[in-house]
Amino acid sequence: MIDVLVVGAGIAGLSAALAASRAGAKVLVIDGGAGATALSGGAWDVATTHDPFATPRMLDRALDAHRDPAHPWSRLPRALSREAILESHQALSDALSIYPPLGAHVDGALAATELGLMRRAALVQHAVLDLAPIPNARIAVAWMRALRSFDGPFLAASLNEQAVRAGDARRFVAVEVELFRRAGDVTLLPHEIAALLDAGDARRRLVTTLSRALGGASFDAVLVPPLLGLEDDRVRALVETGIELPIGEVVESLAGAQALRLARRITVALERASITRREARVARVTGSEVHLTDGTTLRAGAVVLATGKHVGGGVVSASHELREPLADLPLYARGRALPLISSARGRDPRALYGDDPFTPGAGFSLGVGWDASMRALDAHGTPRSRDLFVCGALLDGTHPSDGTGMGVAAATGWIAGTRAATS
Repeated sequence: MIDVLVVGAGIAGLSAALAASRAGAKVLVIDGGAGATALSGGAWDVATTHDPFATPRMLDRALDAHRDPAHPWSRLPRALSREAILESHQALSDALSIYPPLGAHVDGALAATELGLMRRAALVQHAVLDLAPIPNARIAVAWMRALRSFDGPFLAASLNEQAVRAGDARRFVAVEVELFRRAGDVTLLPHEIAALLDAGDARRRLVTTLSRALGGASFDAVLVPPLLGLEDDRVRALVETGIELPIGEVVESLAGAQALRLARRITVALERASITRREARVARVTGSEVHLTDGTTLRAGAVVLATGKHVGGGVVSASHELREPLADLPLYARGRALPLISSARGRDPRALYGDDPFTPGAGFSLGVGWDASMRALDAHGTPRSRDLFVCGALLDGTHPSDGTGMGVAAATGWIAGTRAATS
């Protein structure tokens, strides 16, 4: 008998599964394929932070200063939110082994991005260079001609401009590294180089060429593309030892090495926790039964939907209707149930998303209604079932650009998994 069945194997699903398992439940995770977690970079956000040079105390800001009353940080009881954030982040830090504990970075990390900006994050992967501890640093931006997606001179110039405007003392200098310069190397992507650097020969070549490029100049750290290994956690440490300088990656803007690291770590984390993971597609959920597309029906004591929103398939537009496809749950906006959004009823789903990419419409924050126990709500605002829970981006009130991404997924997944195990 399965006690808790989690649909979705991203951060929200992993958090729910770990919480339920720690509460003594027998857990099965259904992995239906890549979702929003697969598009994530090396940064882990808990709260919106507009000023990268402030020290905003991430946890306090998350609980006290989120401006949207529909957001989970505003709607959940403060004590529950704080406990869930701390417990889920500690558990996930231990399970994934690529992020530090949140408690060690209460004020957040400061990272450079591929777009040439410095940004705050609650956590960054160990392979990412945290600029916060080096406030007056001269930093080399190492780049290679083979990586056409990483423009080192532009990145250094953009970071310097941002630092000067903010009165920040950090300075960035582009340094070309003569590595992977053969004719066939121009097609290499950062994650492909990262895979090569898991092997010792390529790693030694990187140390040699980096040392030559730095040429004895006075630098305090080295910033590189997202390429410091996929499988081997020692890549960064070994390269640092070789060049005798701190080294780290920028935060990637598109799915690449950092997203692949995270995806692989999720699989390993489930295995280590003795949580069964099954690759399958779910056709529908009825009560505590999950029906797969291959005709199999799985029964569980409770079901947690961690299916994401638009990217993961938690909210879909089908036959000109916007809906939650698995349990046929009504969609909510800002805590209120919506009538069916259908072109046939004069409500075109496309109109909810707007035409301007810089001012996204209300459709992006639609989701499933939920209560403080993470139970899914029906159209009348009461739980659809005592055994059906929801979490992560699927929730009404979350938005892909609100700056709370994986923090909300982790914390709400933790609450949902705990409640599902004890319901």
